[in-house]
Amino acid sequence: MSDILKPCPFCGSAHITDRYVRDGKQIFCPNCGASARSAFHGPDCDTLERAAANWNTRAAPPAYEPMLAALEVLVDAAYYVSEHGKQRHHDALVKARAAAYVAIRKATGQAVQS
Repeated sequence: MSDILKPCPFCGSAHITDRYVRDGKQIFCPNCGASARSAFHGPDCDTLERAAANWNTRAAPPAYEPMLAALEVLVDAAYYVSEHGKQRHHDALVKARAAAYVAIRKATGQAVQS
């Protein structure tokens, strides 16, 4: 069964197993205790397969593009405002803009352009 189960999404452990729960089965990680929704016995005798499907189901990753675009607009706006301010604020915002750009790109798995 372990060849069809994904690793634990929380601790990364590949040692995933099943356990009996009241009237069904549940897949869990004995390393960190994470578990999936239980699958209860039904007429098709596919309880273990349904429990494995519950474990292997992952939430869709968040859509980063709108967040990335919004953050870049905010950072660009702060940079623009800084052009009309004092030099020390300008220097600080230039550094902050560069750091924010790198952090946003790394967080979203995108390449950092120089």
